[in-house]
Amino acid sequence: MNLKYKKTGEVQSSDSTSQNFFKAHENNFPLIKNLSAFKTIMKITVFVPIMVTVGLLAFLWFYHPMHPLLFAFLFGCFAISLGVASLTRHLLLNLARNFELTQSLLKQSEEHFRLLANAIPELVSVADGQGKALWYNNAWYRYTGSSPKEKSGINWAHVHHPDHFPIVFEKWKMALETSEPFEIQFPLKSKEGKYRRFLYRATPVKDPHDRLLFWFGTSTDIESEMIRLEDQQFLKEANSALNRSLDFQTTLSSSVKLSSPYLTDWGSALFFDNEDPTQIRDHECSGAGDVTALVSLVNWTRLRQQSVEMVDLNSAFAKGAAPTKFSWLVAFAIQSGGALKGAFFFLSKDPNGFDSRKLEVLSEFTKLCTNAFENAKLNENLREAVQSRDDFISVASHELKTPLTSLQLRLQILERQLPEGAVVKTENLQNLFYCLEQIRKLDHLIDQLFDTTAIRNGKVQLKRTTCDLSFQITEVCKRFQSEAREKGVRLDILANDSILGNWDPVRLDQIISNLVSNSIKYGNGKPVVISSEKAEDTKKAKLIVQDHGVGIPEKNQRNIFDRFTRVPSEKGTPGLGLGLYICHQLVQAHGGTIEVKSKEGQGSTFTVTLPLY
Repeated sequence: MNLKYKKTGEVQSSDSTSQNFFKAHENNFPLIKNLSAFKTIMKITVFVPIMVTVGLLAFLWFYHPMHPLLFAFLFGCFAISLGVASLTRHLLLNLARNFELTQSLLKQSEEHFRLLANAIPELVSVADGQGKALWYNNAWYRYTGSSPKEKSGINWAHVHHPDHFPIVFEKWKMALETSEPFEIQFPLKSKEGKYRRFLYRATPVKDPHDRLLFWFGTSTDIESEMIRLEDQQFLKEANSALNRSLDFQTTLSSSVKLSSPYLTDWGSALFFDNEDPTQIRDHECSGAGDVTALVSLVNWTRLRQQSVEMVDLNSAFAKGAAPTKFSWLVAFAIQSGGALKGAFFFLSKDPNGFDSRKLEVLSEFTKLCTNAFENAKLNENLREAVQSRDDFISVASHELKTPLTSLQLRLQILERQLPEGAVVKTENLQNLFYCLEQIRKLDHLIDQLFDTTAIRNGKVQLKRTTCDLSFQITEVCKRFQSEAREKGVRLDILANDSILGNWDPVRLDQIISNLVSNSIKYGNGKPVVISSEKAEDTKKAKLIVQDHGVGIPEKNQRNIFDRFTRVPSEKGTPGLGLGLYICHQLVQAHGGTIEVKSKEGQGSTFTVTLPLY
């Protein structure tokens, strides 16, 4: 490892010969055949056999002059020497040509790599196995403004952001120790002094013996992609925040806070009366500012047509507008049904104003806000409508109760005034009893409507006292015996043991009555079993109502306890669909639970669990 990181952010190399990472190592190989050493070797291959033969001839001539075999031997040696010299010369020439060809191919390969690396937009770098930079492509120099001629040490530290460089350096050191590929994101400073985010990937190149030769690295500009992802994330989070509440004022406040400081330096949302910008009904600002002064700067006719308008505040100042620290204003119209409901104002301190990317994101943001405003307004209208409905039901229930009660009393008086033993037509008695029964049903429906309104408004108050669940079951079943007989239903009561609890006896009676009434209606003329028992922990009691009638389809079981929900029936059983809803609410008010188990055509079992205290 030959890299050292100082706190000043400067990177230095312990090797004094590697002071410039931007300097590429260039190996210039001259032609071997042109080298004087090669030429000398070629001459030696010719002169050495000749000199050896001449020396041998002189030596043998001195000892054996004019011997015939001597000349034959010397001639043979000379011929062999020339042959060996010729072969050696040929091999040396081939070796030189192959070596020069190899170097030529190597230089071509290097040039191809340089051309390829310089042609791609990524910033490419090559470093040796110790992390010492060998080469950068032209894209690196164009972006950073650096030069291959710089000799100020490892000068890639100054292009990194000081907050990110220690992380990058530690990652690089770890990669050098493990010789494993790695990637990291970091900002790099351009020659203009601006930082852009890059994705750096470093790949180790090794020889067949797994020895690290050098590192090949690429830095890809991901700034645009990161901004796009950040914009998408901003819009996603803004949509979630805007829809978190259906309150209009909360939504209005959120719409202004969300835009700053990600997209703007100041924001405001305004709503008008009668499409008149001078009649501001509601407005919210992210900071101090005169909204009315900005209203006068906008061409509202053009804004209605284009939905967006930019105003150069510096030019507007020259026309007499009040001075401000902001340079640009952009306005977006809030329209609904073709009518101008309000506007968004966004201010920027940047002299260049809002670029196309910010305008596009702001446009999408204002659409999300407009939808959120419409949803909040619809919710407000819905609340008002529901409140009006509840008020009407409450008033109507009270108003209907009075004449209905009077009518019921009159009929009961007529019933009592009939002389005992007097002869009365059967038809008249049937009509009287029919009227009393219909009044009872109407009174029950009015009570259900009244209870529903009270539950919605949170006005149901329990008057708890010690009461017996089994006794309540018996009393309710007594009231329903006549109705059950008419439907051909037998009521079986399995509630002999006393179960005492702290409950509201009136509401408990109402819970049991609703469940028994439903079982008789949908029991299909088959027996209904009503039972009570203590739970295993003895701190809770259970009320179980089981019928063997039409049952409830599985798809309807999820919302059976909702308001105005009725069990589908071929007979078209009348009712408002409020009985189980009221039952569910009253059980919850007691701190209990209610559940249903049912199969279509096999009946239903309702189980109410109530805490004893």
